[in-house]
Amino acid sequence: MCCSIYVCRVTERETKIATGKRSHSDFYFVLSCMPMECRFTRKHYCFWVLIHVAFVGVLESCLEEERLGLLSIKDHFKLYNGDASEFLPSWTDDPVADCCSWERVKCNNATMVTQLSLDELPLSPNDGQMVLNMSLFAPFKELLNLSLSHNDFTVCNQNYEFKVLKNLVTLDLSYNNFNVTIPGKHHKSLKFLLLWQN
Repeated sequence: MCCSIYVCRVTERETKIATGKRSHSDFYFVLSCMPMECRFTRKHYCFWVLIHVAFVGVLESCLEEERLGLLSIKDHFKLYNGDASEFLPSWTDDPVADCCSWERVKCNNATMVTQLSLDELPLSPNDGQMVLNMSLFAPFKELLNLSLSHNDFTVCNQNYEFKVLKNLVTLDLSYNNFNVTIPGKHHKSLKFLLLWQN
């Protein structure tokens, strides 16, 4: 039996290529015990370490559909925000960004978005109205909790896509200014619909 310890350095560039995510360079210590013929070189072992890093990185990244969905939400809300540079700064249009690490976002172990805390956003009405487009939340199939309180929304566009949120349990729309249609009234999965101060 031939045993060796290899030190494999996975650089930031290699990690980004393998996983689509940036990270600092890491060192991996690999203990190799093989038959006497020891045909694998250090390069072979470092290659397999890189494959492992890629596999783990894919598991830890958020879903692309949900990342793009969050950016669509940001673009919509930016219509009511004068200083876009200060609005949800961690929500960056970077294809290697992990949206599960963004502010106001929580994910489950499967890296699917389960909670969005979009309350008290720095928004200002245009011509006295602020429109909430519920279809923006359609990509988040595992969404459980959605908070949109304290935002002064006045109008809600309830497109049919909102019905796909079959797991939504809590919808907080308190402290807005809805005066006609209240979203979520007939949503079957909802257990908590907060509507005071509308």
